[in-house]
Amino acid sequence: MAKPNYRVKKYNSAERPSLKALVVWKDKADKRQRKFFETIKEAETFAQLRETELLNQGREVLGFPTWLRVSAQRCQEQLDAHSKTIDDATAFYLAHLEKQKASLPIEAAFAEYYRGKEAKGLSPDYLAHLRSIFGFFKAAFPGKIVSDFTVSEIEGWIASLDKAPGSRNAMLKYLSALFAWAKERGYCEKTRRAQSTSRSRSKVRSAFSRPRPWSRS
Repeated sequence: MAKPNYRVKKYNSAERPSLKALVVWKDKADKRQRKFFETIKEAETFAQLRETELLNQGREVLGFPTWLRVSAQRCQEQLDAHSKTIDDATAFYLAHLEKQKASLPIEAAFAEYYRGKEAKGLSPDYLAHLRSIFGFFKAAFPGKIVSDFTVSEIEGWIASLDKAPGSRNAMLKYLSALFAWAKERGYCEKTRRAQSTSRSRSKVRSAFSRPRPWSRS
């Protein structure tokens, strides 16, 4: 039979006459600990409760897979640098997944957006221009979820295009309209509308250089 971790002992001291028992044990750091009681019964009750608690903790550990324990520890070590917990990270990621579920890929968003424009009877030239512009955008971000786009990401991509200033301005204008439409349908957050502000346009316009006609080549 294994020795108990919490051992009850009689205690007798002239300096502390009211204390008749103590419980001794070793903590996680293997340091000796003790607690005094006025009766043997109180000490035995304390020891039994702690033994039961220790046994239950051991069973919990046995039911906790090693890979999951290691993964949780590794994640927590990384989160410590940001003063966050695994619960914080889980809540954040679940919220992110919910946003993605409410959104859709850029290709699907453009298809829906384009059908709306087509249904309004807009000119063939306008629709062709729309297809051309968004063809470039979709090719640059295949399969990306609308809610995952950021203003800086889109502005940076537009600024990197080897196109004329007018072509880049047109791209910004059409993308601003697309994301404003997506926001109204709940496919992305309100911050997407920032792309259509004059400040955003001026930032992209300031990066313009090397004029070239708009084309796929």
